Amino acid sequence: MSQSAELVAATIAFNTNLYPLVQKTKSILEETVNNVQMTTNFEYFDQITSVELLARQGRHSDVQYTPTEFSRRALSAVDYEGMDYLDEQDLQRQMVNPQSQMLQNFVYAANRLKDKTIIAGLSGNASSVDKNGTRTDVPFDTTNQLIVNGSKDLTTKKLKDAIAILEANDVDLTSEPVYCILSTRSYRYLLGQTEFINKDYKLSTNADIKYNAMAEFYGVKFLRFNESYLPNGAAANTKRALLYVKRAGMLGKYKDINTIAEKNVTKQNIQISAKASYGATRMEEKLVVGIDCLTTDAPTS
Repeated sequence: MSQSAELVAATIAFNTNLYPLVQKTKSILEETVNNVQMTTNFEYFDQITSVELLARQGRHSDVQYTPTEFSRRALSAVDYEGMDYLDEQDLQRQMVNPQSQMLQNFVYAANRLKDKTIIAGLSGNASSVDKNGTRTDVPFDTTNQLIVNGSKDLTTKKLKDAIAILEANDVDLTSEPVYCILSTRSYRYLLGQTEFINKDYKLSTNADIKYNAMAEFYGVKFLRFNESYLPNGAAANTKRALLYVKRAGMLGKYKDINTIAEKNVTKQNIQISAKASYGATRMEEKLVVGIDCLTTDAPTS
């Protein structure tokens, strides 16, 4: 083979391998909350409070009145979009058509957007409407549903205290999976705690103690994210982990990711675009617990 032929062969071998750079490609949280297909950009979800039965007052007494309170949660979708061009010169230079991978990149971006939308919905303001039609913004309940940072990152004690809050709210943890959104920094901090990594504290004595195998603790499944995904805590240098059950959140999809590749006649190139509409909300305050974690607290081991 001549030198020029070898050069051409090497060029083709390099350019036909098109790999995306490091990025999250799947939505981690989409299946951990309820999903709904929205028919409009703004929808309501009716809710009723619990009631209690009262002891009868006596023979021939009137049945006691135990009213049921009704309320609504509002969910609005935000429109998102992105676009790029693929010039004919690009195709000639690369010897492989990157159109498919560029479209796939937009799908990856939409999956990450779902996770960010869910985290914002669980931790931010929720829009509530009472029986009179009065709409109010309901902030995260930092009085009853928050574990303060206590000058520590995430500890097993904080996790157990957060679980206790859910149980005190009558959340049936035996029938509902419990999830914890946390940063990779907090997960690393947990790995330095004996109770978290020691087999003696695990239900299965044959459980492997590996980085990815440490995905649960007391039945809580950990969902790790880059710190930038998490909301800030109440104090400086804190990030807020979120402990919740599936029915705590609602992800609304007015339009799931839609990618299009079409010829732009004016510019004589291919326009690659994507559009999606997502919204998320916290359905009930008592189903989510925040755990503030001090980011400057380094692990001891």
